[in-house]
Amino acid sequence: MAEVPADPRRERGMRAQSEFLRTRLADGARQVGWKAGFGSPQGLAALGLTAPLVGFLLDTGARSSGATIDTSRWTKPVIEAEVAAVLAVDVPGDVAPSGVGAYVAGLVPALEVADVDLPPEDPEAILAGDIFQRAFVVGEQPGSGPVSGGLDCTGWVGRVTVGDEPEVEVVDLAALTGRFEDVLAQVARDAAAYGRGLLAGDVVLLGSIVPPVPVRPGDAVRYRLADHPELALAFA
Repeated sequence: MAEVPADPRRERGMRAQSEFLRTRLADGARQVGWKAGFGSPQGLAALGLTAPLVGFLLDTGARSSGATIDTSRWTKPVIEAEVAAVLAVDVPGDVAPSGVGAYVAGLVPALEVADVDLPPEDPEAILAGDIFQRAFVVGEQPGSGPVSGGLDCTGWVGRVTVGDEPEVEVVDLAALTGRFEDVLAQVARDAAAYGRGLLAGDVVLLGSIVPPVPVRPGDAVRYRLADHPELALAFA
């Protein structure tokens, strides 16, 4: 993927996001990774983008599988089933997509919970609010469960169930995210330009393998990726 042309909306949004992150860190939160969003063909087209948007993850948003999340005061809660990269070493900001997999310890499943509290129309506003991020669950990380090493997930299948809806099976995990190599290289560029970069041990959410699904009180979500242990969340 070629370097993304400068987009004033992206630059202004990332600068605002950096200020937001500094405020959260000053309040005692700890950054544990990054996330990509709006990387689907539909998302890119709707916002006039050429690459996904990039946000941050904090320890205050981390939840354990099986947790219940109270969304009663949220505007429009949605769930996303994701593939996450766990970084083995620090990643340079100018890394090429063809080489970024060498920095990855493995891929694991993740669930992200977002609150779409403003119309998803303006990239600057979306970035400034950290792409609606509210909570996330990450599966067992390298060393404690099955991992691929690098970004290869050939043959993996994702299975997602939300509430009473039928199970959704996803065979092409990158169909809505873009190539994982391209996504992670873009995150590395933005993280270096506007933050502290990608560091060893970081978790990077690469995007949802299904369109964001609205959730209501009483819903339960289950997500299994390949042979990884199932992840689950409930909403109240």
